[in-house]
Amino acid sequence: MKAIYHLCGKISLLCYIFILYQLWHLCQFGGIRMHLAVLVPVGAVFLVSFVADLQKIHRKREEAKLHADEISVGGRACGIYCYGLSDRPDHLRRDSL
Repeated sequence: MKAIYHLCGKISLLCYIFILYQLWHLCQFGGIRMHLAVLVPVGAVFLVSFVADLQKIHRKREEAKLHADEISVGGRACGIYCYGLSDRPDHLRRDSL
């Protein structure tokens, strides 16, 4: 699965460049039948690879968020308190002095 995700970015970039070239050629010379037969499949491949890239980004963000939650929960469970948090003991609060 990782190999597919590594290739999706490159595939979407190549499809995007190819679509731009075909659209430029279509606007300059015409011939919608010939260009439409090429643009539809390439556009579909571009959309599929783009959606796969978005899923990869979303999955990485979710993993990072879960990892950050595990670190903060683990720190509190060990008795490590950071300054500025409201859940630290009263004897460590600055306003209680």
